[in-house]
Amino acid sequence: MATRSPTTTAMHALTLDHLSGGRVMLGLGLSGPQVVEGWYGRPFPASPLASTREYVEVVRQVLRREAPVASDGRFHPLPYRGPDGTGLGKPLKPITREHEQDPAR
Repeated sequence: MATRSPTTTAMHALTLDHLSGGRVMLGLGLSGPQVVEGWYGRPFPASPLASTREYVEVVRQVLRREAPVASDGRFHPLPYRGPDGTGLGKPLKPITREHEQDPAR
C-alpha cells in the first residue's frame, strides 16, 4: 500500500478485472516501517489500522463507480487541497465500464 495511492490500486484492479474476464482478487498489505521508510522513503503511518481503513474505503469508492471519488481523510485526502496545490483538482469518476460477460464463453 505504501507504493501506490488507493486510486491507482483500484484503477489497476479494474483494468486487470476487465482483461481477465472478471477473475481478479485484490489483496492489500501494509508492510512494515523498515520496508516503507527504508525502501520506499515514505513515513510509516502512526495509525496503521486507520490508514488501512481509509485506503480500503477509497478503493471501494472507485470500484463502485457510483460517483466522483472524494475523501476528507487524514491519510488519503482527495482531491488534494494542500498548500502547494494548484486548486484545480476535482473529484473524478472512473470511466471504465463494468465487466461485460462474453456470451461465447
